[in-house]
Amino acid sequence: MKKVSVLLLFVLTASAATARDYTYSQKIKDISCKVSVKITEENDIKDIFATDDYYLIVNEVKVKKDDGVFEWNFKDPKNDSELKAVRDGNRIIINGRYKGKELKKEHYIDDRPWHQLFTWELDHFLLSKETRLEFWAIRPDNPESAGILVAYKDKEEKLMLNGEEVDAINAKVTLAGLLSIFWTGDYWYRKSDGFYIRSKPMGDALVELNKEK
Repeated sequence: MKKVSVLLLFVLTASAATARDYTYSQKIKDISCKVSVKITEENDIKDIFATDDYYLIVNEVKVKKDDGVFEWNFKDPKNDSELKAVRDGNRIIINGRYKGKELKKEHYIDDRPWHQLFTWELDHFLLSKETRLEFWAIRPDNPESAGILVAYKDKEEKLMLNGEEVDAINAKVTLAGLLSIFWTGDYWYRKSDGFYIRSKPMGDALVELNKEK
């Protein structure tokens, strides 16, 4: 009986899920909104659910530790869009509806990881000794297009966040190769745990962590 109880305790402990909620402020030009994020982790799977109170867009990814995203769900009710994408080996298969039209698309990729909501997926990279990471991403504004992004650590600095000084790592994220001249974004991650706390993805945009629980 004792052995059974110990085994049951081990199974329950191993499969226990942890969940945390985060709130960000987002300002793009003259539009401000709140972004709500729930991150649930169970064993080696992380589920990231993000939505906002203005565009009402929903993104959800399922991420396997060290392997990247294996499923992405996207909803944009204002534009009659709902998509599901899954990774099958070196293919990303998309099915659903985009702007009111049926969409079926296969992206042929390579062994590099897929990070769709990379802002919340790069903690392992920030905490590692690596200085550069290449990964695949699908354009949410044009899901028929996919490409390689590059994240690299730039410098450590101190930020004021919600009235407190935080040790942070600044990472640049850019398009790969010669396309880097067209876009580079700044992202800041908490040094202690690699968690995403602030970004300036383009000149007139700012996203910042306000609350976590």
